[in-house]
Amino acid sequence: MSKIEEIQESVNNQENEEIIEETPKFTPKEIAELLETAEQHKSTGNKFFSLKKFDEAIEQYKKALDTCPIEKKKERAVYWGNIGACEVKLNRHKEAVDACTKALEDDPAYTKVLFRRAQANEKVNTLFSTNSALEDYKKLSSDPIHKSDRVVLDNHSLISNAIKRLPPKIKELEEKEKAEMIDKLKGFGNTILGKFGLSTDNFKIVQDEKGSCNIQFVNNPDKNGEGGS
Repeated sequence: MSKIEEIQESVNNQENEEIIEETPKFTPKEIAELLETAEQHKSTGNKFFSLKKFDEAIEQYKKALDTCPIEKKKERAVYWGNIGACEVKLNRHKEAVDACTKALEDDPAYTKVLFRRAQANEKVNTLFSTNSALEDYKKLSSDPIHKSDRVVLDNHSLISNAIKRLPPKIKELEEKEKAEMIDKLKGFGNTILGKFGLSTDNFKIVQDEKGSCNIQFVNNPDKNGEGGS
């Protein structure tokens, strides 16, 4: 290795050391104390939740997360799950999905939160979120980790109905989003073509006998986009 290469490697190592932030190391006693403080915040959050003061509850659960050691994943999953429950109560379903996802990252076996995320994703009502909801419902129904959980057993009918009900809804959302995308593309095309006194109505797609599609120019199109070529 040349001297220049040695210097460059030294610089790169130094930069990497500056970028990487080490996780604080705590003694078992310190971890226990931090966890106790976090649980106090959780308890206060639960009191706010029971009073339907959901924003205040979220604030306490976030303080619990700020305090709780990173290695205490199950406890952190509970705090995130509780935030998700608050977001659902506040009809902030996208935020509920985000919180539930963070909880599941810490504890993938957290069935109650997986069920909550499925319901929240369904409420978001986009193509992506509805597909995600269906995936979660299927996982609840078939995954050995989840299917014997009390939450699934108590909501078996709801989950089964969702698995049957969502595929047609997904097709409907696909058509809706496709139509919206075409409208946006037409709007963009009309903006460009308008500079030349034209619009997308001046062009139509014609399919030949072999199934190939060709674009034809149309003079003086009528309201249906048809006219003489």
